[in-house]
Amino acid sequence: MVTQILSGAKRRFVLLGALTAILAGCGGSDSTQKSSTQASSQMDQKLLAVSDVYNPTTIVAKHSGKCLDVIGGSTANGAQTDQLSCNSQPNQSWSFKDMGSGQYQIIADHSGKCLDVPGSSTTNGVTLQQLDCAPGANKQLWTLQNEGDGFYKIISAANGKCVDVAGISLNEQQKVQQWDCLDQDNQRWKIGTPALQPTTFYRGAISAKHSQKCMNVLNASTADSTRIDQLTCNSQPNQAWTLKDMGAGQYQIIADHSGKCLDLPDGSTANATYLQQLTCGSDAKQLWTLEDRGSGFYKIRSAVSNKCVDVAGQATMDGQGIQQWDCVEQDNQLWKLGVIEPNPAVQARPYITDGSKPDSFFSSLVFSDEFNGSSLSSAKWAPYLEYWQTPQTNPDDHFDVSGGNLNIWLTDTSAQDHGGSNTGHRVINTDRRFTFKYVYIEVEANLGNGGGHWPGIWTLSSVHDDEYHEEIDIMEAYPGGGPETGWGPSDKRANNFAATVWGPGGIQQGDKRGDYKLSDALAYDNTLSDSFHKYGVLWEPDGITFYFDGKRMGDKIPASDVNDFHFLLLQEWAGNASGPVDPNTLGKAFGTNFNYVRIWGLSNGSTEVGGSLPVAQRVDPAF
Repeated sequence: MVTQILSGAKRRFVLLGALTAILAGCGGSDSTQKSSTQASSQMDQKLLAVSDVYNPTTIVAKHSGKCLDVIGGSTANGAQTDQLSCNSQPNQSWSFKDMGSGQYQIIADHSGKCLDVPGSSTTNGVTLQQLDCAPGANKQLWTLQNEGDGFYKIISAANGKCVDVAGISLNEQQKVQQWDCLDQDNQRWKIGTPALQPTTFYRGAISAKHSQKCMNVLNASTADSTRIDQLTCNSQPNQAWTLKDMGAGQYQIIADHSGKCLDLPDGSTANATYLQQLTCGSDAKQLWTLEDRGSGFYKIRSAVSNKCVDVAGQATMDGQGIQQWDCVEQDNQLWKLGVIEPNPAVQARPYITDGSKPDSFFSSLVFSDEFNGSSLSSAKWAPYLEYWQTPQTNPDDHFDVSGGNLNIWLTDTSAQDHGGSNTGHRVINTDRRFTFKYVYIEVEANLGNGGGHWPGIWTLSSVHDDEYHEEIDIMEAYPGGGPETGWGPSDKRANNFAATVWGPGGIQQGDKRGDYKLSDALAYDNTLSDSFHKYGVLWEPDGITFYFDGKRMGDKIPASDVNDFHFLLLQEWAGNASGPVDPNTLGKAFGTNFNYVRIWGLSNGSTEVGGSLPVAQRVDPAF
């Protein structure tokens, strides 16, 4: 009944139009069920309309907005599934093959293998896998239950259990398993291509399909009302854009060099209105939605006018203006979101968007790590269990470098506070490798969550006096404290943190300064455990200023007596205000992910660098 389409050696199966026609009438108590003859007729008509153009689909979890994914893009039998931010890769693309009687095989596009219940297990918590498709194998057959609004439960024909994201987690790489069917959104899946992954900040170039030129702020101006045009891609910061999730599938599109938003002048609804940059606000004329058109291309629509971002006249020349226009099927309205390639001749500056410090205030990078490899650089970092003990390793190091991040997690419920004798937590630092003073530090991180989790970014005096030492706490979060402590919501996902300076008297003498909390310093009401954010500190000879996502947190803290050489420390510790460790939040899925570390010198010449790390090893060539 379903048309089978062959493309070279790869077979694709068309289904989604059929599901829309049939399941809309099968799932809810309000729906009128059609006869099998009517349903069959409608499905065949729908397939005839789309069979030559329809591509395989994504399968997106309702609670997280993340895609069903074959881990690592593996083509091997037994490769497990997880949820991961939607990325248009073929290991997140699935075809549905109608096997009759309302049952389907769900086939991974990259491997041609079937979604499979290992060993036909009937046990809750079994992670689903891909396996060579076997006709008639019930463990590879699935039914779909319409849950409304385009969402479905996917139910095993073998055991009646539902496809489920473990623990209702929002985290990347959380396993996808089978579980008793429940009334929960981690068991509801949208079958169809989503917009951009909703819980992340995206940074990169935006290029037009027809011309392959980049969306560009004219002359790299930082002024309000500067026009947007297309220009040959050149890796300059005025061609780098950050997409900030504003909820409800809408995004601000922010120019990296200026911190200003892509703006529809006066909220016009007229065709040929040219776009500009303008100081970001709360106006809907700076909100945009994204429509996935496949192969990494999107239509970008105004939330005000519903018109599309368009290169005027389909021109391919440099300098052609970018406007809004009625959405049409033309390549000058298709935009590729791709990671911007670094230009070796241009070194990016700290992400400061509030105008408090110009780019000229900073000199070159003195240290960076982009974590793009597969292991921790032993030249830059050492793994510890305490501040500066002898580097500790054990059979489960509970950290790794993968997916472009340094990932640190808890493995042991006995991990508490400053317990250096246990092995449940982890500290990664630059002690004896790289030390510094009077610098700007920027770390991008997605914070761990759950009872007991204590993520942090510190600098500590290299003098190594445990009781009397200088300390700069760039970020300390206690999500496990919950709402009663003011450190996290009831689901114990981080939504607050503290930034503190400890003077030479240290904790022993209570020499505490600043102690800014995000909730007091800046308006922010989202979680810090679902997306990456930038944590920064400017350490000058006369004082210290903290930053969050490019904005200053409070005033400069007087600290002229904080003048030791310091080292940098990244941690996923346990206890303190975050309470006891929850055994259900152990493991990588609940840990902290560090995307990069970058440290700049100051152009006034005050920066000093120590430690034994050779200059050539300090800065990651990937940045």
